[in-house]
Amino acid sequence: MVGAVAVEWVAAGAFPAWHAGRWEAIQRPGSAGLRHHPGLPWLDETNGRQPRRERPNTEAENVTDAMTETTQPPAGRSTDPASDLSGPLTVEPISGVLGAEVGGVDLSAPLGDRTVAAIRAALVAHHVLVFRNQSLTAEQQMAFGRRFGNLDTHPFVDGNQEYPEVLDIITEPDDRMNFGGGWHTDVTFLAEPDLGSILYAVEVPSAGGDTLFANQHAAYEAFSDTMKDMLDGLVAVHTAGMQYGQGGLSTRSNAMETKNMDAANDTVEHPVIRTHPESGRKSLYVNRAFTSRIKGLRSAESAALLQFLFDHATREDFTCRLSWRPGTLAMWDNRSVQHYALHDYAGQRRVMRRITVKGDRPY
Repeated sequence: MVGAVAVEWVAAGAFPAWHAGRWEAIQRPGSAGLRHHPGLPWLDETNGRQPRRERPNTEAENVTDAMTETTQPPAGRSTDPASDLSGPLTVEPISGVLGAEVGGVDLSAPLGDRTVAAIRAALVAHHVLVFRNQSLTAEQQMAFGRRFGNLDTHPFVDGNQEYPEVLDIITEPDDRMNFGGGWHTDVTFLAEPDLGSILYAVEVPSAGGDTLFANQHAAYEAFSDTMKDMLDGLVAVHTAGMQYGQGGLSTRSNAMETKNMDAANDTVEHPVIRTHPESGRKSLYVNRAFTSRIKGLRSAESAALLQFLFDHATREDFTCRLSWRPGTLAMWDNRSVQHYALHDYAGQRRVMRRITVKGDRPY
């Protein structure tokens, strides 16, 4: 949704939104000549219910503004590729609920501020971004990641010897389990979990090895008002022990070296429903890998509620699926998605390179 049509809509007081499989011009309050779509929750916050006092969702506006700036650069602006776009940035949704492929950008080159702003706005709007046909060294991938914040190191997995921030995620042909195999949100066992993850495909199997993603905003918004009211204010306990403690599932890989098992059983607390710090939208924030219980509930109550939430969080209608090719890079927003790396390629090797961007404390 880039170019003359987007500029015309913006000039007319509207912004583009992806709805029901196509782009639509949605009227901003107070503008004329373009229709308002009553079914979109960020424009009709009550949606038949009592109004909720939440921050307005301006994701689509931010994407449009960032893209419009790059479509028609102002006169006299520098043509330095480090400060300007070399071509139009395209964002094409890959499902009806989350995920988009981004084109028109070479991530191995220095990126200007407006390009980074457009990518960040697209990430908040679509939650998972896919960049095809990239050729990146570890240094170039790290340079891209640093445009979004400081990079993190994993407390329980050994990083690359030269670059500790880089995880070489390797599945060998004889591995019976893979790293990341199961629904989870990255490192929620930290007090300040990572904002996002950036994964680059180095070597992929001939078939299989896809990654599934689930939109946790959609999971929250599908709840009844009664369920939302019940979950708001609940606190969940998170720990790395089930994965990285003695005998944990993630310690069983032949190719991945884990460490600090004693510290893996430490716990942190996060809200069951968190608020996205950039969009203001609420999302479900529990996951099978790292959430152990709900604070204040009896064991049986906690187990029953978590089982329901885990199942609900990954409903098929909240998901998209990414098929990897060598040179594909994906970045996803850990504040709004869960993911699952499938292991359906026994006898083949898969090599991925991951970095993560530090985040802040959920609220």
